[in-house]
Amino acid sequence: MPNPMPNAGFDWWVPPTIARGQRRSERHLTFKTARIVAANHDYSLECVVLNVSQHGACVLVPTGSRVEDHFTLFIDGDDEPHSC
Repeated sequence: MPNPMPNAGFDWWVPPTIARGQRRSERHLTFKTARIVAANHDYSLECVVLNVSQHGACVLVPTGSRVEDHFTLFIDGDDEPHSC
């Protein structure tokens, strides 16, 4: 498990990555803050978007966080929400 981020107060879980050769499009490093909102809007969760591509993103969430299969991602600075 990675070390906690400085001053964050909790650990971050980094999901397993897909081998670069299997990706459909190139990822671009972003490191932006964001918020995950559940499809039924019963909770939201602060997160960090590490990188994005045309077909996906690597999103870091605090260890033990509940993330549903379908959610909306609001990336700080983006005008449109992203259905995930």
